Amino acid sequence: MPPSLDDYQYQFGESGVVLDAQGMYDLLSIEGLDMPETRVVQNDRDGAHGEFIYAQFQRGRTVTINGAVKIADDQEVQQYIDTLKASFPPTVDAQPFYYKHPGVVQRLVFGNSLGLRHRIDETWNTKYVEFQVQIICEDPRIYESTTLSQGPLEVPVASGGLDFPVDFPFSFDTVSSGGPVSVNNVGNRETYPIYTFVGPLVNPRVRNVTTGDELKINYSLSTGQIAEAVTATRTIYIDGANRTDTRDSTAKQFPYLVPGLNGILFAAESGTGTLTVDFRSAWW
Repeated sequence: MPPSLDDYQYQFGESGVVLDAQGMYDLLSIEGLDMPETRVVQNDRDGAHGEFIYAQFQRGRTVTINGAVKIADDQEVQQYIDTLKASFPPTVDAQPFYYKHPGVVQRLVFGNSLGLRHRIDETWNTKYVEFQVQIICEDPRIYESTTLSQGPLEVPVASGGLDFPVDFPFSFDTVSSGGPVSVNNVGNRETYPIYTFVGPLVNPRVRNVTTGDELKINYSLSTGQIAEAVTATRTIYIDGANRTDTRDSTAKQFPYLVPGLNGILFAAESGTGTLTVDFRSAWW
């Protein structure tokens, strides 16, 4: 479960120490929560002045934490340093780095800690030991700390409607469809949901009618069988096994969510299963 932080508090992982400007683990500065570096590709224009510039995508981000341990007794310095080290261990999988700023929901980035760095010098006698931690994030997005779920949607459904305009046809040429339902990404950039289908369903599909992107899985799910479409990695898992080979070659966009309202439509050629959309709102 994510922690419940107060304003200007920060925490790495579910059980790490809380960093702030008032507590024992004093936060001095954090860098890397601004916009990450943009990847730039520059190619000369052949036979002409100027160049072609591609600057659409971003690199991962590095979050650098500078702080200090404030301790009443220098005999306890090493104990608190050990606790701090244990709060920033290197791990195989990226861990959440939570933070809370005034007036907005608690947010996070996912990253891998490079461990704690500190010096041993005269500051140990003053009971104020400075430290630094770096967290490298392969995913540059900043997310809402709570995962939101929309659904489950069911098929068949007699009718459904959107509360915002859609400028093109979005009905499926299949036997039954559910929705559409409005999914709200309150952030300011695209986010990548997980679509979970539960059988019985024959050749289920999902479409974001706001963007027109659609994914179809060519597979018959039996009752209770689960298929997950992970849009961030463009991967399909059926009962936990990688079955990306089941995606239909004509409908394979892995629909992401744009900022604001997204109309999500669920369909299958037959069956009475469900679809759940799990996502986090995302920011630059």
